Amino acid sequence: MLIANSQHKPTTQTPKRTITVSETYLQNVVEAIAIPRHYIYEKKNNLKVRNWIKNEFDSLGLDSFYQGEYDNIVATYHGVCMDDCTIIIGGHYDSVPHSLGADDNASAIAGLLATAKALGEIAPSLPVMFVAFNREEDGLLGSQDFMDRLPQAMRGRIKCVHILEMIGYCSHEPNSQSLPEGLPIKISDVGDFIAIISNRDSNHLIKPLIQIANRTQPQLSIKALKVFLGIERFFPPSLTK
Repeated sequence: MLIANSQHKPTTQTPKRTITVSETYLQNVVEAIAIPRHYIYEKKNNLKVRNWIKNEFDSLGLDSFYQGEYDNIVATYHGVCMDDCTIIIGGHYDSVPHSLGADDNASAIAGLLATAKALGEIAPSLPVMFVAFNREEDGLLGSQDFMDRLPQAMRGRIKCVHILEMIGYCSHEPNSQSLPEGLPIKISDVGDFIAIISNRDSNHLIKPLIQIANRTQPQLSIKALKVFLGIERFFPPSLTK
């Protein structure tokens, strides 16, 4: 297990094109779907949010559809065949019962939609599949159903999966960040960073991700946790369900 940190070193290297996603757009998404929306206890709201997300994908020019028993939402760029996708970007849209779920996980859906919007402006033929999962809060039922129905041939073509989770919170105050009990690492108690967790299949992506962040957003603090084969047995059950 290895923890890596971004160094906040500005660079004179300038990307060929800067993609800007407005804070207003992100806030509008969060405000639109931050209502209690548990799959069972707030079924009507869950359906309302489901429909809103699909409509937003459609309005961005993507092709979308409901997938599986629990209405996961899958979207690809127009003309891109799902079978040809090599990258998945996802996040869940349900909430725990009686919770607005603004950070968990409306913030990630905002990030998911903003990513689809931004990439669509510069490369609308990318082989990327965007997935908004349902029933994550009931034991990952939506994502498990998605994988159960994904053809074996497609699994072999997927090179990278990015799952977004609770990306909207930031505080510069001490004791604003805590770790799940039992996690065998030490990290800052100030919640002013983005965390990236990788496994043995994606550990090689950490360095280029941090390099890109340092080049394009040097003010953004990133902490990365590389999980090597076998280390996960030391994690608390809540993180390995």
